[in-house]
Amino acid sequence: NGTHLRYEVSGTGKPLVLIHEMSMSLESWDYVMSALQPGRRILRYDMRGFGLSEKVHGDTLSMDDEVEDLRGLLDALKFTGPVTLIGGAVGADVALNFAVKYPERVKAVLTISAAINLKPNQNPLPRADRPRPVDPYEVPYPMALRTDKDRFDRFVAIQVANDQHSF
Repeated sequence: NGTHLRYEVSGTGKPLVLIHEMSMSLESWDYVMSALQPGRRILRYDMRGFGLSEKVHGDTLSMDDEVEDLRGLLDALKFTGPVTLIGGAVGADVALNFAVKYPERVKAVLTISAAINLKPNQNPLPRADRPRPVDPYEVPYPMALRTDKDRFDRFVAIQVANDQHSF
C-alpha cells in the first residue's frame, strides 16, 4: 500500500505474525523467539511510526491504516494461508481488528494486554499540563522487573529513539 515497513521473516512452517506494543519495535519479541521458532515461519515487523518503519510526521494514522499495512505486508511476503497473530497492547488491537476485517486470513489470535478500552481520538499519553512521574518508565517497565540492566537499557534506547509525531 505504499508504506515502508521494516520486517524480519525467519523459520519455516506454520505462519505466525508478531505485532509489537506502542513505542516499541520488532525487537520486543527477541527474548521469546527461540520458544516460538520450532515449526513456524515467523513474521515480525515495526508498525508504521515505530522502530525503523516509516514515520507518521503529523499525518493522521488510524487503526484501519495499521490493519491495511499488515494486509499489504502479508500480501507482499506471500503469506497466503491463515496466520496466527500475536499482539501486545496496541499490537493486540491491530491483530483483533485484522481478524474482524479479514477472518478468512486468520487462524488464531493471541492478545497480550490489549488496549481495547481506548476510545477513538483518545490520546493514551499524558498531556503536558499533567504532572509527569519522577520515573517515566515506571508504568511500562516497573522497578520490580528491572533485574536485567542490559534488557532495561535496551528498552530505554528504543523508547528515546521514537518519533513523537508517531504517537
